[in-house]
Amino acid sequence: MLKGLEQQARDVWNLCLRLSRAEEGNEGDSRRAELILRVRVLAFHMLVFARDHPTRELLDERANTRYLLNLALTTARYCAQADHIERGKVILQYADDFVHRLKSPDAGECAQRETAKLEMQYLTMRTALTWKEGKVDVADSEFEKIAGLLKDCNTTEIEAVSDILQRIGAAYAVKKDVAMAVKWLKRSEETVSLCGTGDLSPCGLEVKLAICQTLLQTYHGQGTTESLKEAEIIIANIEAQLGDKPVILHWRFELLQHLPSEEFDIQAYACIFRRMIQAFDTSSENLAFLLYHIKKLGERANTLGCSLLDELLLQKVLPTKKREQISKILLHRIWLSLEDEFESSVNEVIGVLDSTYDVSRETFEPAAAGAAHSCGVALHQTFSQGGEDNAVKFGRKRIQCAISLNNIEKARQAFADMPQRGQSNALTSYLMFRLAIMSWDHDLGRQCVENISSLGEQGHGTDILYACIKEAQHAGDKVCTLAAMIAVSNTKRTSVSITGNCIALLRCIIRLIIMIQEGHLEDAPASPTQDPCVEELCNTFENAASFAKACPKDEDGNMLFTVDELDWFRKNSYNLAVTKSQIWPVPQLVRILLTCLTFAERYPSDIPLSDKSEISLMSWRCHFIVAVALVSMARTQNNVEEQLQRYVEMRHHIAAFDASLQTEIATQDEAVVGDLIKKAAALFIFDFEGAVALRSWDELDHIVRKARTCREENVFKAMGDCLLRSQAPGRVMFRTMGLIINEIFELEQFDSEKLAKYIRCVFQATRPLDNSMALQLLDQAIEVAEEGKQNHRPFPHAELEWLVASTFNHAVDLYTKGESKGVCHSWALKAIELSRFADDGGCLEGLLQERLAKFSFVE
Repeated sequence: MLKGLEQQARDVWNLCLRLSRAEEGNEGDSRRAELILRVRVLAFHMLVFARDHPTRELLDERANTRYLLNLALTTARYCAQADHIERGKVILQYADDFVHRLKSPDAGECAQRETAKLEMQYLTMRTALTWKEGKVDVADSEFEKIAGLLKDCNTTEIEAVSDILQRIGAAYAVKKDVAMAVKWLKRSEETVSLCGTGDLSPCGLEVKLAICQTLLQTYHGQGTTESLKEAEIIIANIEAQLGDKPVILHWRFELLQHLPSEEFDIQAYACIFRRMIQAFDTSSENLAFLLYHIKKLGERANTLGCSLLDELLLQKVLPTKKREQISKILLHRIWLSLEDEFESSVNEVIGVLDSTYDVSRETFEPAAAGAAHSCGVALHQTFSQGGEDNAVKFGRKRIQCAISLNNIEKARQAFADMPQRGQSNALTSYLMFRLAIMSWDHDLGRQCVENISSLGEQGHGTDILYACIKEAQHAGDKVCTLAAMIAVSNTKRTSVSITGNCIALLRCIIRLIIMIQEGHLEDAPASPTQDPCVEELCNTFENAASFAKACPKDEDGNMLFTVDELDWFRKNSYNLAVTKSQIWPVPQLVRILLTCLTFAERYPSDIPLSDKSEISLMSWRCHFIVAVALVSMARTQNNVEEQLQRYVEMRHHIAAFDASLQTEIATQDEAVVGDLIKKAAALFIFDFEGAVALRSWDELDHIVRKARTCREENVFKAMGDCLLRSQAPGRVMFRTMGLIINEIFELEQFDSEKLAKYIRCVFQATRPLDNSMALQLLDQAIEVAEEGKQNHRPFPHAELEWLVASTFNHAVDLYTKGESKGVCHSWALKAIELSRFADDGGCLEGLLQERLAKFSFVE
């Protein structure tokens, strides 16, 4: 039995391993990870029970104990990684027991060394768990125990201990606890230093570098003289061990940057760059790093910056013949040279360009290099008196050159250096629009489109917008294409005449917005409530609807909005609303459906009957969805005026639905008619709710009567509940509720228990308001009970007793208040008359007769 349990536990453990490996690299579901951990812990307990049971006979007890200890340490590690401290502590209790078992004085030297290694792993895991638990003093104590065992450990074990200690120190560094971070990181550093650098594995070397990195960041954060000296010692030590590795050179670079300005050594700064250049591996990341910081160096020492760029280009990058990297270095070299003396900088740049051209004619085009140089020379301060117009022209030329060289930063700088008047120019905006497409800067693209569209038809603004559309389409930038197309559409909307091109443009805009909104672009917003595409879709459909209302015609007098055009806009607006009904905000959904209704109203009267039927059906559905959406908005609206306005709009759509239903339902088939009647039933409930909210008491009866055609008991039940929750006047409550009860009773499927409940509710609501109405309601209850008795549907006993008791008690209350004999008797007799329908052999009636006989009235 125990062997079977062990096998099952192994199977469960191995299943957890497979599931964990399948989840690696994916965030997955946290609940799934939690479940895997729980099952893994269960498998551990099953294995311990099966293998450590007193009745289990094993050939090698020590081997079994070592196996269970390794299993406990593995399980505890999983618990620690998932921050399940309590579970981990329970597992470590088992591990502690196994360690004590292995510490046998009879064990040989080899076994004792093995036990010491396992004990160190146990103490390391215990240190991590106690630290996670917040027991720092216990963690310190456990580390002291670990330190005594490290001398007998191999490199792999030392690396594992050092990794745990580094993680603890890094966590303190994140919390800005400098003292504790340094303490644990130092411990980690001392631990990993027990092994020589050449003995470390690649993972161990990464741990060592991570320790140094975290310590350096901690010391830099302190910013004191002592901390910077400690950082210098760390870098010097690791540099002596590993040499000029890029990461170590970066550390030296960062250290120099953190020094006070008065201690900054620009030659040492440049020396680090030269060492970086010598170790340069031609990667794009390292090149970007070097170019950025050499540019910063050039701001302090221009000649030194130019010299470093020349060294980088001629010694390292030019032999590789990598076009892109050579272009970037040359552009930085050209622009940096313009900050120096004019004549010498020109000669130096020409020399660099000549060297580049001699080595590889295909690497950097001479024409482009010459253009960049010419623009730089033209904008030099020697020609600063050339006038603002020339400055604008040269500025645009600089932007063009930078765009042709794919240098986005320089193009932006050239734009920033232009006079203000030149920045708002349409041609400049067009160039910056091209730059926005190149850099996928959609905000800049929209701003440029706004600048161009503000010109309107003046200055060829519309023609430039069409050019922007062509550029964006060619680059595949749908967002910028959309912005330009919307701008063109807006200019057409303000024009006097509407052309067929306007309608085609609106169709293209809608298609493009749908592509973006459905995720065909990586930068499409994920949240619909913040998605500008939804708003743009609504605006575009509303523009099309306003055009359709205007009934535009072409030069021959033909309607521009043909039946085909109306079909396209109507069907797409409806389909869009239906497919996005669960995603879009309700207001935007209503706006889209309102445009669909507008298009449906613009059809000519001579279309085929089948088309009319289809349009009517879609209109009914639109009115229904809009009404449902508006009642939802009204119910969640805190502003009373806005809430009432939503109810008014809702009732308007319900009235339109009902009016159309009365005249056009005959053209629909039986299945559609049944569906429309169900929708009408729901709308009558909402109409009743809206009338109650708007206090339109005189319309309630009319709504109830209209609902008769639905033959649906739930409709009247919902109306009754709504009325009972309202603050309707007594006469309205009695009249309308009575009408509702009569309609309910006429439905054969409505049982007497529900009817009795409604009578009781109305009676309870009416009695405090009007005695005469309450008596009339009792007459109605007597009539219902009489009919129920004849139809073998007796009045529910509990409801009958409540009505009888309430009525008679009210008679007693009137008697104690000194009311007249006639008033008291009328209530008491109603109670007695109702009691006759109780199925108790006349007991209740007799009891009431006896009590009524005790009433004595003073004549």
